[in-house]
Amino acid sequence: MDPTTLCPEVVRVSPYAEHFFFGYYDLQPWDSTGRRHLAHRVEFIDRIPRADDAATVGYFEWDEPVVSGIRGAVPRAVFRAVGRTHAWNFQQGSMLQWNPARPDREVIFNVRDGNRARAVIVDVETGAERKLLRPVASVNPDGKTALSVSFARMFSFRPGYGYASIPDPFAEKTVPEDDGVFSVDLETGAARLLISTRALWNAARSGAEAGDYKAFVNHITWNTDGTRFVVLLRYTGKKGRRTAVLVVEADERASGKVNVVIPFGYASHYWWIDADSLLFHSDGPDGVGLYRIDLPSETFTLVEPELFSFDGHCSATRDGRFIVYDSYPTEAGYRRLFTYDTRDRSDLAIGAFHSPAKITGDIRCDLHPRLSRDATILSFDSAHEGFRGLYLTRGPV
Repeated sequence: MDPTTLCPEVVRVSPYAEHFFFGYYDLQPWDSTGRRHLAHRVEFIDRIPRADDAATVGYFEWDEPVVSGIRGAVPRAVFRAVGRTHAWNFQQGSMLQWNPARPDREVIFNVRDGNRARAVIVDVETGAERKLLRPVASVNPDGKTALSVSFARMFSFRPGYGYASIPDPFAEKTVPEDDGVFSVDLETGAARLLISTRALWNAARSGAEAGDYKAFVNHITWNTDGTRFVVLLRYTGKKGRRTAVLVVEADERASGKVNVVIPFGYASHYWWIDADSLLFHSDGPDGVGLYRIDLPSETFTLVEPELFSFDGHCSATRDGRFIVYDSYPTEAGYRRLFTYDTRDRSDLAIGAFHSPAKITGDIRCDLHPRLSRDATILSFDSAHEGFRGLYLTRGPV
């Protein structure tokens, strides 16, 4: 069986039969020059990483910027290692990303330091390194601060997103007051508690089931101008996993204010279109679907309900015109990848990629499609050739 369909313009960047991947769909893998694409190199893909399992972090580099019009003619790239990490997973890697303050030369990723996780910032030109007090989860677009959460607590809920064998000092607490979302200074490395898990829970608890459930912050992302961030607060109750979506204001006028956008129920993948609006596959006034949520007006607009009836990793171009979307495996075992033009209301299939049955659950290989900074290139991870690889195709612009 052909492991791919409808994808003649897809090219693999990583070497054949070696395991490479980038990670999550909401991080930018390309540097500001368009010549470097970040990646992790690992030795296995068939189990959860243990504390002593290392991943090599680095980037693929081209002599010239990679441009649109990919038709199998992308020049060969060289992988250059930057460092190693023991704080990684198959869904988000080590949160590897370019520093927005120096996107042409500094990378940020999480590492293990004894029995704790923390982040490092490495200058890829000089090798100079500075350590932060805590791991990063989302970096402010200004490159001055980052948000941090407990990847140890996350591992106990979702091993595919946390780090193994790091003790959680608040493991016995359901909604700790001393843990939650931290702010990390990227220059000094210092960290402070910004808002506790208990404060987030108190804001959203009216929609939770009655009971003493253990909550955790799963996903967290700054908006496009660093004035607010979205939080996915989760717990598992009698009805299964429940998610509340909260937005925390960070500008001087309303700093610390917490708004419950979606009460405890179903909410999954999302994308900041701009500073005030989100794409979200979630519950909403018209049932489950992909919504465009305008925060100031609190309006939910359903986007093409038949096309986006299933959950997927969503992203969009800066103007919001084009949406990139993928799927979990179909009944035939293929992951779909397509774009949608909100202006013309038309979709374009990029391809369908076979998902090996042995790579599933927390070690699955989602496509996690990622647009380049100019949206001319789309990169994604896939295991359709029998190994984890990094692939490129044309973007919607």
